[in-house]
Amino acid sequence: MNWNATQSTAGACYLHYDQIGNTIQLASDAGSGWVGPVTPTVAGTLQNSQCILDSGASSVSRNGINLTLNLALTFKQAFTGTKNTYMQVQNVSSTLTAWQARGIWTVTAVTPTNVSVAPASGSGASQTFSFVFSDPYGYADIHYVEMLFQSQISGQNACYVQYVPSNNIISLLANSGNAYAGAAQVGTAGTISNSQCTVDAGASSVSLSGNNLIITVALGFKPAFGGTKNIYMDVVNNANAFSGWQANGAWTVITAPPVNVSVAPASGSGASQSFSFVYSDQYGYADIHYVEMLFQSQFVTQNACYVQYVPSNNTISLVADSGSGYAGAAQVGIAGTVSNSQCTVDAGASSLFLSGNSMTLTVALAFKPAFSGTKNIYMDGVNNTNTLSGWQAKGAWTVAAAPPVDVSVAPVSGSGGTQSFSFVYSDPYGYTDIYYVEVLFQTQPLAQNACYVQYVPTTNSIALVADSGSGYAGSAQLGIAGTLSNSQCILDAGASFKSSSGNSLTLTLALTFKPLFSGPKNVYMEAYNKAFVSSGWQSNGSWTVVTAPPVNGSLAPVSGSGASHAFSLVYSDPYGYADIYYTQVLFQAQLSGQNACYVQYVPANNTVSLVADSGSAYAGAAQVGIAGTLSNSQCTVDVGASSVSTSGNTLTLTLALTFKPGFTGAKNIYMGVFNKANIFSGWLTEGAWTVP
Repeated sequence: MNWNATQSTAGACYLHYDQIGNTIQLASDAGSGWVGPVTPTVAGTLQNSQCILDSGASSVSRNGINLTLNLALTFKQAFTGTKNTYMQVQNVSSTLTAWQARGIWTVTAVTPTNVSVAPASGSGASQTFSFVFSDPYGYADIHYVEMLFQSQISGQNACYVQYVPSNNIISLLANSGNAYAGAAQVGTAGTISNSQCTVDAGASSVSLSGNNLIITVALGFKPAFGGTKNIYMDVVNNANAFSGWQANGAWTVITAPPVNVSVAPASGSGASQSFSFVYSDQYGYADIHYVEMLFQSQFVTQNACYVQYVPSNNTISLVADSGSGYAGAAQVGIAGTVSNSQCTVDAGASSLFLSGNSMTLTVALAFKPAFSGTKNIYMDGVNNTNTLSGWQAKGAWTVAAAPPVDVSVAPVSGSGGTQSFSFVYSDPYGYTDIYYVEVLFQTQPLAQNACYVQYVPTTNSIALVADSGSGYAGSAQLGIAGTLSNSQCILDAGASFKSSSGNSLTLTLALTFKPLFSGPKNVYMEAYNKAFVSSGWQSNGSWTVVTAPPVNGSLAPVSGSGASHAFSLVYSDPYGYADIYYTQVLFQAQLSGQNACYVQYVPANNTVSLVADSGSAYAGAAQVGIAGTLSNSQCTVDVGASSVSTSGNTLTLTLALTFKPGFTGAKNIYMGVFNKANIFSGWLTEGAWTVP
């Protein structure tokens, strides 16, 4: 049997049946060879470029002198047109009839078919759809298939997908409908997106069997594509014959909101913490417009720690106490802080991580003392179509007010009568949260009879607590000349200063300790913040107060001779002239009080005394500046002609002396001074005088 436009066997659907072997063969395209054989009624196919024989659907029957051969044929697309049906038979004697045209058949093109889509209806933001296409010439004849989600047949602003089996490439058309947004290999990880949908190539698959091609496409629809869409299908074969677009289903695209995934830690307590907030958007992290985090005992934005973050410009903002404006904004990852009355956001210590559908924002927070207590942690996310996840409580945190810290004192130990000490305090909410600081030098943390100093940064005021421990001996401005004193110490306000930076405040105090305060002392520190939370007294160092003795300053004249002279004697005390208990001057050839001109002066009662010849008693005493004289065998003191002057640390005593004739010769001039702690400067030779 031969189907062709002419009797030629080349380029024909030319079949040969052998009754003896009960086999069928199909001539090759050239007509000079054979494909096969197959057996009628036994499943199998033979094909060339013109036709396909289905042997399973073919059969043979015999009746008397007749043989009837039923052939199940499918003609190829390239073989279209009118064809003659030629027949020829050969008997067992090899007698062959001539070819005879016994019929005419017009081969018409058979197009591929859009079979189905599953699911054919439904709703959601994402779905895996299975599309079935069929081609009567087998799946290998399918050139490409198309799937279109749109309210009408239009490639513009649609979810328009094409698949080419020969290279296993799936493509998504761009919004314009006349170019491609991208392409990928089916079954290989990767996605393609336009404004309407995302194709997940890795989650998609293809199966081929017989005449059918089944492509399963994993789609995620974009929020802007919401609404009901028809599902159109189209298939084109290798001869470019196509099925035509057919609506085989419908799908309602429901916009999926972003998701508040988690916060870590989800519970705990403390004054500061870095929290990691995870948000997800099935359209990818780029669809997240902004996210919000709220720490509050209930869902109220006022007086809350309320943070917002916008990924597109990497800006983190802290909502003001009112809940309706911003306290400030900063760039995540760049040094800087933003504060309201509830918390401080450290933008530099915060960070962002983006991957796939997820956004993880780590926010470094420090809570203010006034915000203490248990707070819920609320989260919210908004996508680019302003669809909200909705506020959700994802955790809880107990804000424990962090007290300020007594950091250090320098020097931490040592000894002496005067020293500049540097005290460092820290507050996790910044140095401006420090209300006042205290310093206490004492053997134990008691305010009475201590060197007890308080400093208030906001007013720059420094105060020295009185001996009673319950009031102030005085106050001054730090850095402005002036001193404060009690019985234990002297604070030089002008030589004292403070510096502050970040969380730290450093207070440097210039102190002089009084003689009565001598001995080992602990150095205690304490600070209060503006919520009146205290660091508590802490012993951060020790200092041994070594009393500085008074000093024999000078003598005028230092040397000379004569029977009488007014001598000026200068004495000094580092704690002030008022700390001088009494002074002494001794004229003698050697350091001995016997048979000497030995004078003592007591400032407290302005009394000058002349020691008797024995050196162990007084020859008399009188008030300086009041007419009168004092005498022993060596000298006479004219008390009325003598005088005293004081200034700062210095006392100057001028003595009008007349030496007796029996005291002739060279004499050393010795000086000595006692303070009120009975500490003696020691006798020092300060000059010499010759009595003629």
